[in-house]
Amino acid sequence: MHERLDCEGLQQQNRTEMYFEYPSIVAMITKRIRYGISLGLESVTVDPKFAGGDFIWNFGSLHVEWSSDKMMVTIPRGLKEKGETAAPLRKTGVRIGGLVEKDVYRIGNTCESEEKGVKNNGDVVTVGADGFVAFDSVMGLPCRLEVIKV
Repeated sequence: MHERLDCEGLQQQNRTEMYFEYPSIVAMITKRIRYGISLGLESVTVDPKFAGGDFIWNFGSLHVEWSSDKMMVTIPRGLKEKGETAAPLRKTGVRIGGLVEKDVYRIGNTCESEEKGVKNNGDVVTVGADGFVAFDSVMGLPCRLEVIKV
């Protein structure tokens, strides 16, 4: 299939022969709608409304595992500066949905932070009435954030 269609809906023969964006759109729709993975500049949300149960999503350096008992997220945050060996860690707002109200989860993070308001290893969060846990954590490679049901 060629890249573009003309006004009559026919393929334009003088355009790119293989249109790469169709598979890219399917991947984006799957990530955003089915698995509810949304990455903002300073936030991460995982709200699997249509996942149909436990799932694992890998895409480049983004890794998300979700089940009702344990969630794990590894995401890049920011870019390496010239001469640095790793990108800086960033405070990131985390929201994880699809959970049962009032359940308690323990935070585990391979990276620690002294920043005020950031959840670290051993801290606990409680699921709100909306089915979400929401907290700030430090994220970036090689940090791995785990949220485990107590």
